[in-house]
Amino acid sequence: MSPVLRPDLADALRRDWGKLTIAAHRQSLITDALNSRRDCFVNPRIVGAVKRLCFYYPKTGEHILGQLLSRRIYDESAAIDFVSEELLPTQRPSLANASFRRYLAKNGRTAALGAVEIFKEHLEELEARIAEAELSRQRGFDVSSDGQRFPNNSTYLERARLRSMYSEFLKCIEGGTRSLMSIASHEEQIELLAATMRFRSDRIDHLIPALIDQARTHQFYATDWLIEAYQKRLAMVAPR
Repeated sequence: MSPVLRPDLADALRRDWGKLTIAAHRQSLITDALNSRRDCFVNPRIVGAVKRLCFYYPKTGEHILGQLLSRRIYDESAAIDFVSEELLPTQRPSLANASFRRYLAKNGRTAALGAVEIFKEHLEELEARIAEAELSRQRGFDVSSDGQRFPNNSTYLERARLRSMYSEFLKCIEGGTRSLMSIASHEEQIELLAATMRFRSDRIDHLIPALIDQARTHQFYATDWLIEAYQKRLAMVAPR
């Protein structure tokens, strides 16, 4: 609905945004870019924030985009397979932790962090479903899943199991939760490149080949996508 056709909507927008300062706007975008929840698929809030930073505040945008593109990329497909086939089906946290340690030793820190990121998303999804169901029940709605009350005792036990496993995984990696900010999936990096195609920056142009080298070294499936995104970027920012 357009604020032009709805004066009350226009008033609400002025109340919410009328006193927003340049500094507050910039900080809001930085927060969205760095602290928004990450999903298996790219969070459009993060990509949108980076795109706006590059447009409104080029120096800040270059810094944040460079920070995000400097993250180590992990093979998301391999991480999803490991979490789905080995970690989630394991009922005993001690056995899952042993499996995770073997994965870390074999594939390295970046791959292990990628698995933790995917596992965390499963845990957050379950916690969100529980919170939504509990809120609905408080409002008088009956919530069920597959004909059973949701959440039930089994649900809470599952949440406790996943929380315990997640905590143990983090103990295996130096830096804990903060270290998850040092990695990214192919899809995240490709979407960031696509959203900032027209942003001119020598620093950013010099970072992209390092991403491609990572992908080639580890034979990631999305290497060709990164190369294509890089070529498009060079074509768009090249001086005429």
